[in-house]
Amino acid sequence: MYEIIEEKYTTNDGGGMPVQFSVLPQSRAGGEQLVHMAIDMLTIYRKYFGEFPFIREKFGLVQTDYLGMEHQTINAYGNNYRYEYFAGVEFDWLMLHE
Repeated sequence: MYEIIEEKYTTNDGGGMPVQFSVLPQSRAGGEQLVHMAIDMLTIYRKYFGEFPFIREKFGLVQTDYLGMEHQTINAYGNNYRYEYFAGVEFDWLMLHE
């Protein structure tokens, strides 16, 4: 059964949107870091592409046993926290792509 890790993303107008990661209990360690990366990603992307279009809904991730697939408000994530570094910043290329 999945566990939910949830944090709040603050929108440009000061509102909030949930960022949720449905993760298997054995993979929970590291999940909070991924959620914080997602919030950072949403904040950076809005500068270039505008606000996330589904702020009345959520930004969701769900752990899967396959690499990934993007969907409107929930993305399948199977990269197992394999992070890379660019300019000294840690990131997950799969989440950035999805």
